[in-house]
Amino acid sequence: MGLADSLRSARQPTLSGDSRRGLIDLCGGSCGTPTVVVHIEADAPIGHRDDLPKAAADRLLASFCEAVPKLRVLPTEAELSAFWVECDRMDQAQLCVAIRQQLTRSAEGPWQLQARVLRVLISAFGRQPRGRALASSALAGSSEGLVRQLASAEVPEVRDEAARVVQLLELSRSLPAGESLQDVARKGGLLSFTATAPAAPAPSAVAEPPRRSRKEFEASVDLLDLSPMPTLEPAAAPGPAASQVPAARRPRESSASAGASPTGSDGAISQLKDLIFAPAPERYHLGDPDAECGNQELEQMYSFVLRPKTAIPYVPPREAKAVSKPNDPFEFVSDHVREMTVT
Repeated sequence: MGLADSLRSARQPTLSGDSRRGLIDLCGGSCGTPTVVVHIEADAPIGHRDDLPKAAADRLLASFCEAVPKLRVLPTEAELSAFWVECDRMDQAQLCVAIRQQLTRSAEGPWQLQARVLRVLISAFGRQPRGRALASSALAGSSEGLVRQLASAEVPEVRDEAARVVQLLELSRSLPAGESLQDVARKGGLLSFTATAPAAPAPSAVAEPPRRSRKEFEASVDLLDLSPMPTLEPAAAPGPAASQVPAARRPRESSASAGASPTGSDGAISQLKDLIFAPAPERYHLGDPDAECGNQELEQMYSFVLRPKTAIPYVPPREAKAVSKPNDPFEFVSDHVREMTVT
């Protein structure tokens, strides 16, 4: 090989498995058979090979957020389902980076894009088995701080969506990895998920009664139980001060003492009757002198005495008209002056 052949071969591209798949020589196996040489196009450079899935995921997410009709702010469930079908064909790591970048770019754009990206994150939390990990990875680092700032935004739609994303993120960190957040991701599902009572444990072979503290035992005691009650001690003899008790209160005290004497359920029922069916206090018209009986308590406390009734004569209407009226209204003054002058 001469110098010219060496220079010519140096100018030819180097054949390698990564940059070019090579030349395929198809020989017939016998001499004189024409040789068919097929040239295959070279692959993309190694430096730009990783950017293709990333750019595709970024374009898919951006077109989805911008394709929502202007009459609606948030995408529907059908649109989200079609979006995730396309995302399943892509690399999840590149999709996570695309969501994070779209969330950062939407903070500088219109608020509708922010609400749609947040709705994508909410929908990702409800997807199994990779959606929860995808959303948690997309919110790592500064993205979580940005979402917490959006939770206090002025726009109600953005504020509500960001608050739900924060709640789902905190809930996903506290739940085991196998738990499903599909019901939580739906609108209004967070409260129903947290309010659901835990499943009851399987009953054991020998169930032991739970031990209760003294306070719980005292709180569970029924004070109105009609079971037999112990006999009460007889009351002490009334002293001299008992005679000063008003007579109106003595019947009630006597009935209460009489009800305490029997034992068992009869005594409890009699006490309950005195408490529930207490007689109403008697009422008297204090200004009525024709009342048959007076108020004994007022008479003892204030020495109340009714005033005598003054009798007013009844004059029929006809006789009242017949009474003559003096013409001079000051006639009695003239009579008085006349008497004074005469004396």
